[in-house]
Amino acid sequence: MLKIFHLSSLASLLLAFNLLTAGDVALHRVIDPFSGRYGYIDNIGKVVVQPIYQNGSDFSEGFARVLTGERKWGYLDVSGVLVIKALYDTANDFRGGLAVVGRGKNFGYLGESGEMRIKPDFTQADDFSDSLAKVTKDGKVVFIDITGKVVFEVKHEHVDRFSEGLCLIRENGQHGFIDKTGAVVIKPQYALAFPFSEGVAMVEIHGRVGYIDRIGNQVIRVEYESGDSFNEGMAAVAKGGKYGFIDKTGKQRIPFIFDGAMAMMGGHALVAKGDGAAFIRADGSALGDEVFDDAHPFSYGLAFVRKGMRFGYIDTTGKWIYSYELK
Repeated sequence: MLKIFHLSSLASLLLAFNLLTAGDVALHRVIDPFSGRYGYIDNIGKVVVQPIYQNGSDFSEGFARVLTGERKWGYLDVSGVLVIKALYDTANDFRGGLAVVGRGKNFGYLGESGEMRIKPDFTQADDFSDSLAKVTKDGKVVFIDITGKVVFEVKHEHVDRFSEGLCLIRENGQHGFIDKTGAVVIKPQYALAFPFSEGVAMVEIHGRVGYIDRIGNQVIRVEYESGDSFNEGMAAVAKGGKYGFIDKTGKQRIPFIFDGAMAMMGGHALVAKGDGAAFIRADGSALGDEVFDDAHPFSYGLAFVRKGMRFGYIDTTGKWIYSYELK
């Protein structure tokens, strides 16, 4: 739907970004360009975890997944300590206090102390979202709650994840929504739809997008060429081949002058200017004059960017606070 900015393969190899704050602690994932191993630095560039891991994830809910030389996954805490032993063939991020882990073909859910909270009885398991998770057991696809109890069996062609009490489904190529009992509350009728966010969901009808409320009423007219979910009270939408931002009344908040746009995050949004990427504030003003070759959205006050062969982070003033250049 939206024009999305991607890190180049080189940038992805060298440095992937996500920031977690816990008190005064902030950790960023880094990759040693020579060994290809993963480590973590703090918000001033000091190495907290040496690049010793075969793979590593960004932090989520206070934990980062790491892959050891024995090809097993465990979890670091924000101090960089391996607090959940590397015992698992597969592992997902923590979501809602639980993380999917697998051994062989069986999957279960760990708690934050590393205990197996839900037994590994599933042949497939998704992350928890809105206190429910989709799993497959004995050939049946069901949703379970955080105790592992089956809530209902899935009867649809495709189900997504729960968000704000509703789950996106697809039936015969059309999209609708079910509630937490599995009952259809908005019948499948849309060519495309996104999960609910801030009380509304983006839907597509006849090649145009708009927004509906939780009972299916159209609250923002279906008239845009493209759109994204609402975040921080605004949504990026396209009209006349250009992107801008609207509020939940459908009023234009930021003019349609960009070649692409992503959701507002932390009071800033990543936008496209030609083939480059830049940042704007929530009032539409530019965050500095620089246009980058690649960029990620702001997360906890920092954004990863690349300009030429210079890689690093900028803060919310647009200042480079950590960078290095490849020759």
